[in-house]
Amino acid sequence: MPETPYLLGTHTEELERLRFQHTLWRPIAQAAWQRAGLQKGQSVLDLGAGPGFAAADLADVVGAQGRVLGLERSED
Repeated sequence: MPETPYLLGTHTEELERLRFQHTLWRPIAQAAWQRAGLQKGQSVLDLGAGPGFAAADLADVVGAQGRVLGLERSED
């Protein structure tokens, strides 16, 4: 099956849109992670990590003792 490119692209403008979107959704995501019981030292898998904004936030949650693995199809 041929790989299809990300519909909205991965150019600079799209990455900035995703950064803005992440900023808007960040408090909701962080509340969900807290309800899920994420804490220092845990390992987390971020599927479809995109530019990694959530993965970076998750790394703050799990700390230096934890691990975040972000998987993304796009090389960009």
